[in-house]
Amino acid sequence: MDSPIEYAQCVGGENACPPEDVGGSPGYEEFLEALVDPQHPEHAEMKEWIGRPFDPRAFDIDEVNARLNARE
Repeated sequence: MDSPIEYAQCVGGENACPPEDVGGSPGYEEFLEALVDPQHPEHAEMKEWIGRPFDPRAFDIDEVNARLNARE
């Protein structure tokens, strides 16, 4: 029997992961629309909800690998 993998490693990717509890694909689309449009009725609420700058195009492979292998 082979031994289990000791660590996970991401070798590539693109774009940011949708935030937790955003509401699936439709919720993520609505979130992005509200976030980029200061005139959107939910703009301020979404900015407050996310609580930090959010770039949907961002991808940090080092951060992904650190999160995959974090030991709690």
